[in-house]
Amino acid sequence: MVIKKKQFVFNAISGWMTQLVFALVGFVLMPYIIRNIGEQGYGIYQLARSALVFFMFLQLGMGPTLIRFFSKAIAKEDNTEIQRICSTAQFFLGGLGLTASFLCLLLTPSFISFYNIPPEFVQETTWLLVCMSLSLFLNMTFIVPQGMLFGTHRYDLVNLIEICENLLRLLFIVILFEFIRPSIFFVGLSILLTQLCKYVALFVVAFKKFGKVVSFSFQSVTKAMVRRLLGFGILNLANSVAGVMVFQGPILIIGKLLGKEMVTAYAPALLISLSMIGFLSKVTGPLVPLASSDREGNAGAMLGELAVSMGQVAAFVGFGVVLPLVTFGSEVMQLWLGDNLAWTWSVVAVISAGVAIAQVQAVNYYLALGGGDIKPTVYSQIVSAAIICSGISIGIVWFEWDLLAVAFYIGSCFVVRNVFYLPYVYARQFSYKLGRYLWSVYCLPVLITLACSGSGCILKIMWPPESVLLLIAEIVLVLTGYLLLCWFFMIPKQIKKKLVHIAKSKVNAHSSAS
Repeated sequence: MVIKKKQFVFNAISGWMTQLVFALVGFVLMPYIIRNIGEQGYGIYQLARSALVFFMFLQLGMGPTLIRFFSKAIAKEDNTEIQRICSTAQFFLGGLGLTASFLCLLLTPSFISFYNIPPEFVQETTWLLVCMSLSLFLNMTFIVPQGMLFGTHRYDLVNLIEICENLLRLLFIVILFEFIRPSIFFVGLSILLTQLCKYVALFVVAFKKFGKVVSFSFQSVTKAMVRRLLGFGILNLANSVAGVMVFQGPILIIGKLLGKEMVTAYAPALLISLSMIGFLSKVTGPLVPLASSDREGNAGAMLGELAVSMGQVAAFVGFGVVLPLVTFGSEVMQLWLGDNLAWTWSVVAVISAGVAIAQVQAVNYYLALGGGDIKPTVYSQIVSAAIICSGISIGIVWFEWDLLAVAFYIGSCFVVRNVFYLPYVYARQFSYKLGRYLWSVYCLPVLITLACSGSGCILKIMWPPESVLLLIAEIVLVLTGYLLLCWFFMIPKQIKKKLVHIAKSKVNAHSSAS
């Protein structure tokens, strides 16, 4: 268990680095692309990206499913079972990937017509969708080696590949824009090239790790394995579909009812939300094999404690991201995207706060994925998707909601589901005390965040952040206060003692070496 815990920490740290790179690349590319192709062009790209995400449903929830199945087979060291899962999944997902790519190409004219793409963007949009449809196939097929590496606790290897992928995407876009010309087609081409590199890298690493079992064998493809994968995959499919509807559905509705410029205005909130989700998923995702091991060898005795402690970690990270967006959102957005989009800071703050609340429950989902029942997450996600999408449509058409009203509605739905429903259901499954859980992962972090935000607002009044250096200094000061309050009030005493002991040991060892 010690080795697994060390690997878990290493996986989490490498995951944070991956998401940090993803966020930084996104923050650099968004203003760069908008400046080069305009708000309308960027809005078209965002619409295409959101529409194409829905084709990923055709993977039928195989991503989390394969992690679960590979984790169990690897724990038993059953190479025959590993090859059976690998070959069946490659055959299955390869066919689904081809189907998704074909459907995407087939529906390209309908997309151009439905969103009234201007004539000057029609050709570029067509080629953009061609590149993204080919990327769909690669996305489907590299789920298999990625699931194998996740199943053996090697999230760090996948994270390293993803870091390289994001940096390559930035490099390709800048090269194509600067040396040829700015175009939304080149954005799609850059995505395709980086996906191809990721595809090759994942299979090479998986082959070195597992050997020939990674190679496709038609004899290992069985109907029984297809039924087993589908049986569990359908639940994950429903969760994936609903999750995409929650985050990408509003983009499509806004694009149709409020216009492409409002899609661009909503894009910063979406980018930050997806960055937060990815960042927190890197922390909580490695819980799947850990939960599987605990369920198999310890009857799930650790799951309740893990739900509370990792929930605190997720809340600490999530609200730590929200704090500067709420307190210094206007200044940050003006510095990042300029005067035209600085007004979107309130939309970003509301959506990011809702995501921080929602992602605490990712801990319960991953624990249930590895050693429990994921139905509460899936069913409530489906209900949330229906309520959010229908509510936004009704609100915009009948009540003339603006973007901020849409954001408040989405955030309210997040609160109802993730504070009042899921903690109660999972308290029964993992046997933790609901009152202690709600105080530890929601009430206390929110109080600390509000206290720090209030202090930051007073700081802004006393010393207006009129320069970049002063703004950075004030953000660092507020976050330092947040860290100190979390250290004193959130982290359990036994963990603090252990961390202090480790730090002292490192310092003493360094002093002795010197």
